[in-house]
Amino acid sequence: MTRSSNARMRASRKAPTLLRAIGGQVPLRWVVCAIGLAIATLHPAALAAQSLFGCRDLSSAQTPTLEGRQGVFFRIDPDLLTYNRFSDEIVASIGVLSRNLAEKGTTLIVVPVPAKALAMPQFLGPDTAAYGYDPALALTIYEDTLARLKSAGVEAIDARHALRTSVSGEMAFFMADPRLTNAGLLALAQEIAGRLHTAPANEGTAVYVSEPTGARTLPSQDRLNLQMHCLTPLPDVTTMGFETVGEDPAPAEGATPVIVVGTELTGAPELNFAGFLSELSGLKVDQLSVPGDPIAALSAYLTSEGYLENQPEFLVWEVPSWANLGLRGDQPLREVTAAARNDCSEDLVVTQAAQNRVRVDLSGIAPDGTSSLRLDTGAGAPARADFHFVSKTGAERTRPVMRAEGQPLTGRFFMPLTGLWPDGTASVEIETVIDPDALPQVALCRG
Repeated sequence: MTRSSNARMRASRKAPTLLRAIGGQVPLRWVVCAIGLAIATLHPAALAAQSLFGCRDLSSAQTPTLEGRQGVFFRIDPDLLTYNRFSDEIVASIGVLSRNLAEKGTTLIVVPVPAKALAMPQFLGPDTAAYGYDPALALTIYEDTLARLKSAGVEAIDARHALRTSVSGEMAFFMADPRLTNAGLLALAQEIAGRLHTAPANEGTAVYVSEPTGARTLPSQDRLNLQMHCLTPLPDVTTMGFETVGEDPAPAEGATPVIVVGTELTGAPELNFAGFLSELSGLKVDQLSVPGDPIAALSAYLTSEGYLENQPEFLVWEVPSWANLGLRGDQPLREVTAAARNDCSEDLVVTQAAQNRVRVDLSGIAPDGTSSLRLDTGAGAPARADFHFVSKTGAERTRPVMRAEGQPLTGRFFMPLTGLWPDGTASVEIETVIDPDALPQVALCRG
């Protein structure tokens, strides 16, 4: 009898034992996979190709995913994108935003968070190349993005370098979830804290201490979606929890010197990014995040009373490097650049045109594209406002402004008067939820 036939006989004897052990109490597909795994023990090449967790068809998961080394999972899009979406137009708009904030005494610090594969290339598996991912090219493009932001006058953080060099013994991202761990966030905070220079030195600083509170397991829909394709439990989304408190001297009252806006990458309530940044900089840090939408987080802050009344010394904007900031056209970035300047000197006359609709005369405004409208609806804080512009010849053009799901509503909208008619605009009717006893305010602003 040959060696291969002996192996097949031993495999056939092992299968019934396995069936008896599981007692027929699990789905049939699990039984088939378990038998396959038993047979694979006789074939080292087949065993090497097996998933650590018995995962199959990950490319057809709700978010198509690839299993890398040591149980680290990468989303095909965006974790394995070689290119990012920081076009020259986007970079130029961020440059305008930075300059407008500087007029108010605020330094913008942009933090382009690298994709998981760029931050943790050592965990990429051999199948990565099949999806067109080139780690060297991805790094070149990321570094080029930082260089172009710098050329536009924007202070940007090399988050990839921070995550690759400052995380010791722990992963920067969770294994089965796309968010950063507290170890990764601490590395980012260390890099950013070095840019938070105050003058004179140490004025307004305090002592903050971050104390561990024990391991925390975060809820993760991404992990649950992957688990549907795997036989054995995937790694929990667990990280050490921390709580940061201010010690003597107590933090100064008044305006918060550092504001962080961004996504769930840095803003998950179970994580401690703002606390780490306070501890490392000695400055009070407040945070606002909107899951999946860095522009929504930015507009929520820049249209808030907090920004209008007290501009911070630093505004840290966390942006996933794969985020498409131009997905909804140029209107969202134009709005935040106008909101950052908030140079509004003239209140316009507002009359009611219909239910939930007011009219404003624009015939006296020069059509040079240097002005914006600021709409303040008051306490109602609707999530949408539609601006129906009318030309001097009766032509109409509508531009909506919509707030993202989960975005804090301020009731304040900015609408740049660009891209309309060369000979000017006659009027605009603004459609939104209004109180007929307290019509919204509309102001003419610069920028």
